[in-house]
Amino acid sequence: MTEMENPAPQALPLINMQMSRTEQAMVINRLLVIQQLSLTLQTQLDQERLLRIMLSGITAGEALGFNRALVFLLDETREYLEGTLGVGPINEEECRHVWRTIADRGLTLSDFIDEFDQLNRYQTAELNIQTHSIRWKIREQDDIFTRSLDEKAWFHVTPDQHLEQVPPPVAELLEVQDMVITPLVVTGNVLGLVVADNKFSGRPITQENIQLLSIVANQTAAALAHIRLINELERFQDHLAEKVRETVAEKERAQEEMVRRAKLATVGEIAVTVAHEIRNPLTSVRGFAQRLLRRYGDPETVHTYAGIIIEEVDRLNSVLGDVLDFARNVDARIKPVNMNDLVRRTITLLEERFGKANILCETELSPEVPTCYYDETQLSQVLINLMKNGAQAMKEGGVILIRTAISGDKILLEVTDTGQGIEEKNLRRIFEPFFTTKTKGTGLGLSLAKRVVEEHGGVIRVQSEVGKGTTFRIILPMRLEAPRMAEVITSLDKARPLIDPADPFHTTGGRAIVE
Repeated sequence: MTEMENPAPQALPLINMQMSRTEQAMVINRLLVIQQLSLTLQTQLDQERLLRIMLSGITAGEALGFNRALVFLLDETREYLEGTLGVGPINEEECRHVWRTIADRGLTLSDFIDEFDQLNRYQTAELNIQTHSIRWKIREQDDIFTRSLDEKAWFHVTPDQHLEQVPPPVAELLEVQDMVITPLVVTGNVLGLVVADNKFSGRPITQENIQLLSIVANQTAAALAHIRLINELERFQDHLAEKVRETVAEKERAQEEMVRRAKLATVGEIAVTVAHEIRNPLTSVRGFAQRLLRRYGDPETVHTYAGIIIEEVDRLNSVLGDVLDFARNVDARIKPVNMNDLVRRTITLLEERFGKANILCETELSPEVPTCYYDETQLSQVLINLMKNGAQAMKEGGVILIRTAISGDKILLEVTDTGQGIEEKNLRRIFEPFFTTKTKGTGLGLSLAKRVVEEHGGVIRVQSEVGKGTTFRIILPMRLEAPRMAEVITSLDKARPLIDPADPFHTTGGRAIVE
């Protein structure tokens, strides 16, 4: 079979006196189409619309002389050509109708493209659907697609030349023996190729038709490369902006952490000083008050005053205890702990007091919760603080529900009350040291609970609705084996990241999250 090489380019015919008026009009029309198409392609920033405009320009009317056109683009690996778009009449009748409509209505290329964008039948036509289904691996055999890409040259397929080299899926789709294949080339880089034919009109494909098609293909390739460059720059810009946001956020978190640690260090120093300066005098005061209660004056008056003294001293002592507990770095005493047993023991400690306040404790304890290695004393204190918190929010009585469950490799502990709830403006501050809305109390209970949970590698979160109640959720890693000393988590810096992505509560590792 004789192969047809790309002949030396010939200039497109210009108007001369030997042409008839009809021929002159056809040349002018072609030049106008190329100009309109070129201007339109240069303004596009969307790849799909760019390709639609190119193919509609190739197939709109008789200017470029083609009935149908397909475009194939190389994938990211540059090993496959993927069918991207197919445009053209569905049959010969529609072919004549399209051309007649353009001629009768005097539509310009811009008019046709605007209407084309609104005609869904082209996007849903069988030609376009089947074009999308084609994915051809190049360089596996001697096919005309591979040659066009490698040689960066167009090929005119006829019954005598290259017909057997047309990829079978394309041959089966077009069902013609006369077509032209031209690559999309920009600055020596091949992006894909265009296939066009005249199946319905049967008009021969001339060299002038092929040259026009090559010009349009090259302009489209330049516009396509421009679009891809802009998209790449936008992706880079978005990536850079995201990195900047992450860096700024990380810096802010680091600064906040430094400030928090500085505050805690100051609080610790103050707490130690206050405790040493006040505890001894308080012990003496309480001792003398007890003697006064037993020995002197009017028994009724002395009893009343002494009782008040003792009550206030006990309260001050409790305040000091909270401050010291918060400031003190206590080494974790890790041992086997079953969370369900811990819950039962804690309820036993508080149920008498809660019963007097008309507060009912209910439980939903999962039997699947295993025995794990935690500091039982610290976690018990956390649960006591949360239950007391709930009780204080239910002045008229109510219900405290304690639930345990497992989620993946985490253990969940929830404490829910039916109290008055927490206002939105206070939700994000409840874990701050010394923040409280109560007339009595230090505001350290929840801060201490948060720190204990984080030192166990967990998180504590809260959800609340005013007038309905509050839920505290603690999520702890399931430690089924005793950790080595080096693995014992005793600070925020060593807190392990959490947790189950399916968990409806959003979380990040090693921090208390308020929702």
